[in-house]
Amino acid sequence: TITITDTANKVVERSTQQVSGSTFVARQADCKFTLPVHALAAGEYLVTVEVAEGERSVKRQLRFTVRG
Repeated sequence: TITITDTANKVVERSTQQVSGSTFVARQADCKFTLPVHALAAGEYLVTVEVAEGERSVKRQLRFTVRG
């Protein structure tokens, strides 16, 4: 799941991708998505990428700024 939230912690975008086990090589896989910067107002945002399989999950986050 890929989630973009604003500084008020409001979800402004969310998408889900299915990834098969064969996509992973040495416990890594590419995750490609398009940031909808054209639809975002100027400000700071947080992208959260969360991957889960069964009981296991991992989450990574990245901050970015849209300048107006």
